[in-house]
Amino acid sequence: MGLIGAMTELLTWPGRRAYYGATDIAGFSASIKPYLDSMSLSEGMPAADGFDIYAGTARASSVDSFSKVLVPGGKSIVEKLKENKPGADQVRAAITQALELKDTTETARTDFNEIIAAITTHIKNPQSNYDPRNLVSYLTEVKTNACNAIEKQHTAEQDALKAKFNEPAFVAQLRSSLELTSDAQVAQVKKDMLAALTTSQKAELETFTKSLDEPIKKMHAEAQKERDRVAFLANLYEHNDAMKKRIDELYELNRGQGPIQVDVDANSRTARFKGIKVEHLTTEAVPTLESVCGRPIHHSKADNTFSMTLPNRFFSSSYFRGGLDRMKGDMMSIVQAVKAVGSDSITMSVSHPLDKDHAMELGRQAYEACRVSGFAPKKISIEVDGKKMSANELFAKSPSRKKAAEDRGAEYNTRSTEVAKGEHGTLTTERFKIAIQERRQVARAAAAAAVPAAADEDQAAAPVRRQ
Repeated sequence: MGLIGAMTELLTWPGRRAYYGATDIAGFSASIKPYLDSMSLSEGMPAADGFDIYAGTARASSVDSFSKVLVPGGKSIVEKLKENKPGADQVRAAITQALELKDTTETARTDFNEIIAAITTHIKNPQSNYDPRNLVSYLTEVKTNACNAIEKQHTAEQDALKAKFNEPAFVAQLRSSLELTSDAQVAQVKKDMLAALTTSQKAELETFTKSLDEPIKKMHAEAQKERDRVAFLANLYEHNDAMKKRIDELYELNRGQGPIQVDVDANSRTARFKGIKVEHLTTEAVPTLESVCGRPIHHSKADNTFSMTLPNRFFSSSYFRGGLDRMKGDMMSIVQAVKAVGSDSITMSVSHPLDKDHAMELGRQAYEACRVSGFAPKKISIEVDGKKMSANELFAKSPSRKKAAEDRGAEYNTRSTEVAKGEHGTLTTERFKIAIQERRQVARAAAAAAVPAAADEDQAAAPVRRQ
């Protein structure tokens, strides 16, 4: 998603009841943890046929895989064996045997296929509750197990092929079919075949890994966006009565036949935000969002920009200096709104033409809010009175303050990851694995029941002979 503008202007705004939201790292953790089950992913799963492709046509499985290995005279092994000299059939069969899929690999293949199918079914069900980060973690575990199985298959293939060259009968057949005249020529063929097999196996594993890495990487990014969405909604829900009421209305709508087609557990508070997006919070009747302090946030859906009007500091000094730190809460709200719509970059424009120093302070506050909310430095653009300012320019007189902002930005990434690894996250992971195992068992039972049913149909369709 491209840059999203979060604009703040310094105008007068009447006083509103203020709340203090999750505008620091500890608050972020406290807000999101009870709502982990509100998160979900609708797409991006790795292809279910990745292991099947490897086990089928994407691996070395016969002598045809050694087409680049040459024998004396310049022909390849494949070409030479096609001359069908004595022993050629036996050599082809022996190589195929050495490269056959092992039972453990077939078992790993079945496990992989069943797990991917079960996960896909699970996440497509809107009633399924899980933390996407734990899903990504589990997929990484599934990938690791599959790759380990393939690596063991590769080792077994190497060992089996080496063993063939220790069999006198195979060596004699190789000499005859390839017209080799010395032990040195046999040794060279062995060396070249093992080297070719190693190259092929490396490519096989890379292809399989890539088929999983890209989807997992995308799902990891989507999982973070889901956490940002839920963090924003949780902050509003817990600290702004008007927004809480609106979210509750959407929650009830989700349980019916409204425009957001999602079913949720009516008794589960943790799933209250499932299916609710930032754009759902505003309608023609309710045209603005509100910050945690009750200040209106205008969201232009056409260009995905957010804007907020701050009070005049000369008449509202308590707003900028009060113990509740309303300025910080509002600035964080608008930044988190940008993250909640899925953007990984932000442009914030702040202005106060009559007081340049105050405008610069607003710019520093904006940058700090962006970093504390997890935006990367290169993804942040701050404009002060229409001029783009770098972080170094903003904090030229206070480098220690800039360092503190950068440290808190790094802490955000660490802390948000730890939330998923905490007690609730661990339980969610175990629940998720149990749910996947249950779906696998259901799928196996259905497949087993379908086999005799199909046999009965075949028998019923068979012609009856008259005696």
